[in-house]
Amino acid sequence: MNLDTARQSVIRAGMRLVEKGLIARTWGNVSCRLNENEFVITPKGRTYESLAPGDIVRVSVSDCSYDGGIEPSSETGFHADIYRLRPEVSFIIHTHQPWASAVSTLNMDIETAKVEKEAAAVLGEKVAAVPYGFPGSGELRQNVAQTLAGGSGKAYLMVSHGALFLGENSEEVFRIAESLEQLSLRVIEQRFLELRGPAQNKKAGRHPVDFEPVREYYVSSRMKNDQPGKTSATFPREHFYDSERRDNYFILYSPSKEGQAEEIPFKLGTGPPPELLNRENAGDQKLLRAAQMHAAIYSCYSEINAIVHSCTPDVIAVSRAEKELYPLLDDFAQIIGLSASSVKLETGSKALQAEIASKLKERSAVLVPGSGALCCGPNLNDARAAALVLDKNCKAEIAAFLFGKDEPIDPEECARLRRVYLDHYSKKAHLKQED
Repeated sequence: MNLDTARQSVIRAGMRLVEKGLIARTWGNVSCRLNENEFVITPKGRTYESLAPGDIVRVSVSDCSYDGGIEPSSETGFHADIYRLRPEVSFIIHTHQPWASAVSTLNMDIETAKVEKEAAAVLGEKVAAVPYGFPGSGELRQNVAQTLAGGSGKAYLMVSHGALFLGENSEEVFRIAESLEQLSLRVIEQRFLELRGPAQNKKAGRHPVDFEPVREYYVSSRMKNDQPGKTSATFPREHFYDSERRDNYFILYSPSKEGQAEEIPFKLGTGPPPELLNRENAGDQKLLRAAQMHAAIYSCYSEINAIVHSCTPDVIAVSRAEKELYPLLDDFAQIIGLSASSVKLETGSKALQAEIASKLKERSAVLVPGSGALCCGPNLNDARAAALVLDKNCKAEIAAFLFGKDEPIDPEECARLRRVYLDHYSKKAHLKQED
């Protein structure tokens, strides 16, 4: 394939990954073989939406040397090894897609036909697990090479990290990626059906109507195990909205009846504007309660400039279990920290505001029982990234609990992941935004 065509193919694939929700920000990587000696790959630390053909880096298969001044992906090494070991492969994508990432934490191979016979035609007989290695490390590269050397698969689960897909072209690779995402969801559902028992399955049919029964099973079982005698509680559902800091005030984004976000300003340190305080309807009281929460966080942390309320079904489910959430995925440790604590439920009180603010120390998210989580960052994009990562880790938490493999990444490894992220990626991204 000629250089221009290969670069355009990589850019199109990256955009497609973003559109399908299989990847976000700068996570993952895409490459395309040029010939037996060279391939092109996405650059390090660049968003897929910003890429131009000249940003896609040409790399040598033999020694990973590259043309120009743009640095290739930190995981270029295992792409080179794959092209060397598998001459039939011409296109590779590495994703952090939600359900495959969740199942990767189980550290097990998937016998495809035992889960979904139809998927075997696309994925092959087995989806092998690649042992964990620090992102971009020689250990991870070696683990990928050793796993690939033992088979001819086209889809792999990278333990506590993501997924890897190989094919002849981008179309084939996308079919494989989408098939594994569906298969990963079925793996979790199948385990739920096994735990629930034949009698219950006969009443409800072969499959759950949706994933909600799995979430409910997780919440009730988790609370029974962690808090004997306590049943699955029903918590009031609060909406805390999103916000951004602006100098000495912040903007609270409140959805209007028309579906558009209404921007409501609140001064920091002096309370909400009088026009909001004078309104008495319930909607305004909810806004005021949310604004007080955001103000408490901004007042405590000058480095936080944006807050996102994460209320996806899986985050809500994990928040209801009232447990501290630890990193099952390495990007959770990087972006959120060593854990996300659950606050005591005193909704709307000053005590809750103070507790949430205190539990965000060296963390980017805090769980609020029954209401999801508040995710924070130096800007809105980073806060949204924290929300995405939290949702993935909550999916992983549900899967790991069902399989009895709820073992987080080693705390020392988590501290290293967090330190490297803050010292390198986060600072670099901040400088680029300033430029």
